[in-house]
Amino acid sequence: MRKVKRKINVKLITAVLSFALLFAGTLGSSLAWLLAKSEVITNTFTSSDINITLTETTGGNERKFQMVPGYTIDKDPKVTVKKGSEDCYVFVKIEETNNSLPSNGTLPYYLYEVNYAYTDSQDVVQNWKKIDGIPENVYYIKIKDMKNAASDLVLNVLGTGTETITVQSISITYKWGNAQVLTHPAATEFDMTEAGKSGQEPKLTFTAYASQLYASNTGGGTNGTEPQEFTAEAAWSIAKTAQFSTNS
Repeated sequence: MRKVKRKINVKLITAVLSFALLFAGTLGSSLAWLLAKSEVITNTFTSSDINITLTETTGGNERKFQMVPGYTIDKDPKVTVKKGSEDCYVFVKIEETNNSLPSNGTLPYYLYEVNYAYTDSQDVVQNWKKIDGIPENVYYIKIKDMKNAASDLVLNVLGTGTETITVQSISITYKWGNAQVLTHPAATEFDMTEAGKSGQEPKLTFTAYASQLYASNTGGGTNGTEPQEFTAEAAWSIAKTAQFSTNS
């Protein structure tokens, strides 16, 4: 059998490989032109807050007040809502200790009213309202539009009131103004003596709380696009059991 020798055209193979490499390079460059990458957008979420303070200037450092039957006593607890605060409920819890006349257990040593009102930025009158049906003596007021406010909002707690009593067929009306309480006109010398004994002093204690007004910024109203408010009862339940930061 005869062997057939085949010649390999080296030049042809080299030319084919070169063309293949050139085509692959061109295709690779074309694919690179179709790639893209966006700019980086970083979202930073900042915190919100509600800040309040409770202050009083009357009564001296020991907060002691002398009672005289029928006399008013200046007492000016004030809650300040700091500018930048979110819309919120502000609550004031008032605790009375030994506030019953020993001579007449149905009458208090001192009378007061929590009825201070102010007009908000929408020209709506807001005033303290009592939460009924709870064991605590708590009043609340709604605060809005402090987020971009230019200054803090100061709220008096105690407002004006009147009390009429009859003494020997003569009716006498007693009045007190904002930031005042009235020592009950029916208090006797015996009542004053008892109030002076250790552990029997009448006391009035104030504590302020705040809780955000809205549970959500959508879902409320007719079309479900308005904010949904907490009820005052729900907001108070949250506020009184909350754990507060020591630097807030």
